[in-house]
Amino acid sequence: MAACLVLVGSALLAAGGVELVARARQLDRMQLERVAVDGGEPFGGSSEQAIAPAWRERAAPLIEGYLPADFRLDEDGFDSRHGRCDFQHPGPTLLALGDSTTIMSSDPDAAGPPMGAGDPAWTWPALLAAQLPPDTQVCTVAELGFHPQDHARFLELLGPALDPALVVVLLCSNDLEAQAPRVRQDDAGGSIYYVSSGTQAAHRALPLRPLFARSEAFRFLHWRAALRWPEAALDLPSPRFPATPAADSLRRLDELSRSLALFYLPELRDELPASGRALEDLDVAVQVLDLPSPRPALRYNPQDPVHMNRRGHRAVAELMLPAVRRALGLAAPAAPDAP
Repeated sequence: MAACLVLVGSALLAAGGVELVARARQLDRMQLERVAVDGGEPFGGSSEQAIAPAWRERAAPLIEGYLPADFRLDEDGFDSRHGRCDFQHPGPTLLALGDSTTIMSSDPDAAGPPMGAGDPAWTWPALLAAQLPPDTQVCTVAELGFHPQDHARFLELLGPALDPALVVVLLCSNDLEAQAPRVRQDDAGGSIYYVSSGTQAAHRALPLRPLFARSEAFRFLHWRAALRWPEAALDLPSPRFPATPAADSLRRLDELSRSLALFYLPELRDELPASGRALEDLDVAVQVLDLPSPRPALRYNPQDPVHMNRRGHRAVAELMLPAVRRALGLAAPAAPDAP
């Protein structure tokens, strides 16, 4: 009897130790962050082709499943829907980071409702680049649903090679919220969305509940078994995952940047929603963009108070410009001569 108790006690201690290690290593978070297009294997087929072999090992832990559409990374730089960015650019480089508020732009004078992301030439990074010296390279990494934690991933990866003189981030209200791990979904139109997953991979041959709901180590074992034998895989509801506070991601961006400029885009309403407390809680300097009125005239479409049309992007670029020029050490443009 005593021997049995010792064995049971040892087994419980070992299981507890394994669970502590699993939680310390955040295996739940690692699992969801490695879920990409191909059901959990690092990099979907199209994503793997987007990363040159020399980068693949370094990129894997940082951007698995979080590549923007049309993103291609090679030894000399990267391409995106916003154009080419070279690591060995002889002049200063500005890295622009954003989400759908950066890539979506509509023509307010066009007939019919706006469709899709719009022309990259009419987004705030391109409009900002047009007002900077020609030797300044403006590189843009942005995608629908990106969050400051995604920006930090890309800066960790690309920062040493790109060495941007300035990193500019456009934030909106959902960037102030804590962010749980998400999975990537492609729609038929080629857009990529990042959404919180309500399920986790499990394996039919392993006991399911209640241990699955309580043990992070056991959920990790399920995931690995489901990857190994996908014919016996199923999805079970996920426990609530700990979310990364926005302030943590923004502080990480600050640590990784030579110079960082954070701008907050309020909703496009003439009566502005209160966001002061949320911005104060970030513990980093954020400049609120005071857009011109009437702000609804800057909307991507009349019902959308978050995304901008071309006029909105131009207003954002103009409001950013003085701070960007100061951060890059550029003199203010000369005032026009009086008539």
